[in-house]
Amino acid sequence: MLFMLILMLLVGAALLALGWMIAKHERIQLLSVRTEGVSEKDKAPFCRRMGAATMLIGVGCAVTGVVFCATSESWSWLIFAGCFLVGLVMYLSAMRRFSARR
Repeated sequence: MLFMLILMLLVGAALLALGWMIAKHERIQLLSVRTEGVSEKDKAPFCRRMGAATMLIGVGCAVTGVVFCATSESWSWLIFAGCFLVGLVMYLSAMRRFSARR
């Protein structure tokens, strides 16, 4: 149980740091998606949205680890699933909105 808590917190912290670097420092090269369609003027809002989605998934991962270890209930994975799905929708909407191929 302690191992799972540490693992979930580490993964959550890594995703938070990655999202922060993408959103705040516009490190677009950290994304493993095709970004050549994003214009230079759209780079900042695209990075903010993609970074926010990554941070949301990281928060969901960390909160799920804490809640699961505190309660030992499997419903806590719904927190992660919800954050992951909202983050995925944010990824897809940002890619669709800021892509040059509309």
